[in-house]
Amino acid sequence: AKILGNELSAIPADKLQKSAVVLPDDTMLIPVLHSLPDNVQKINITMGYSFKNSMLYSFIEALKSLQAGAKVSKSSAVFYHKDVLNVLQHPFIRKFNSAAAADAVNTINKRNIVYVSAKLLLKMFGESDVIIPQIFKPAETAAEALEYFNDILINLFKIVTAENIDNANNLSPGNYETNGNYETEFLNKAYAELNRINDLIGSYGSEVSRDTFWNILIECFRSIKIPFSGEPLEGLQVMGMLETRLLDF
Repeated sequence: AKILGNELSAIPADKLQKSAVVLPDDTMLIPVLHSLPDNVQKINITMGYSFKNSMLYSFIEALKSLQAGAKVSKSSAVFYHKDVLNVLQHPFIRKFNSAAAADAVNTINKRNIVYVSAKLLLKMFGESDVIIPQIFKPAETAAEALEYFNDILINLFKIVTAENIDNANNLSPGNYETNGNYETEFLNKAYAELNRINDLIGSYGSEVSRDTFWNILIECFRSIKIPFSGEPLEGLQVMGMLETRLLDF
């Protein structure tokens, strides 16, 4: 994937329009997207990508562990230090607030804090941070867990699109700039799947426990494939081996 970036940088812009990158394994997609050189302005992805291989899926698993290890009292909520560190060291958090996340990790390790309070974390990150207060709050029931995850997805979407504000107003399906707009596909799919799960649970009129809700969420996301589809006449073509059957050589 890294060598590919060097190969593509040597191809003139007019030749990129007639070039295709064929991936034998869909897990290669994200490393390839992160390795594209500056001369590749637009790409067209025509392949499916397993949601379980995405950063968002690993972030969801980290949130599930965080909530499972939480202890809630009348005054405050505390979270197990290993779960807190997993969340703070996740690429999503490091990408949005790397300096504050690194300071918080160092503080927890130096003080040997076993259970980290939400108040301490909010103090470390400051009141201006929008995502940390959403993450480090308890969700004790299935309804609270659903609202908790829903709020986090909405905030992540706002942060991701704000980073790419120049392109966020002109997104078209499958036509992804190389600066990371494809991440919105994962967030959109997760949001749609969350609403589907909510409708399914509501239609049967039965109460589910918080742990059952998280297990259903994880299992549903594990089986999702993100369909990247778009305009085949623009940008560098990125596809899987199966998609080559549709090419007219």
